[in-house]
Amino acid sequence: MILPLLLSPLLFILAIIHFNWVLGGSFGFEASLQTTENGKRVLNPKTLDSAIVGLGLFAFGFFYLFKSDLIQTDLFPNLFVFGGWLIPIIFLLRQWVSLNMLDFLKRSR
Repeated sequence: MILPLLLSPLLFILAIIHFNWVLGGSFGFEASLQTTENGKRVLNPKTLDSAIVGLGLFAFGFFYLFKSDLIQTDLFPNLFVFGGWLIPIIFLLRQWVSLNMLDFLKRSR
């Protein structure tokens, strides 16, 4: 399984970036925040928000690490079917919300 091997390190890197923000780092923070045409931030995330997202990304990374069969487990076999759909749905919903916040979908109609 090649895709889980690509997704797992990517999600771990994103989790590390979020934990960097929790600890006060600023690497990529300003560039990652969406702004309106006026330059006003759409979201102002708190430290707890970054910690929750970092934990979620870390869990998703482990999910794909288990899915790649690098780590063998027979725990919760239905979790792999459910998680295999849930994680992409979460990312699609996040993108849809982001586009709505920037009025992209409203302007393209």
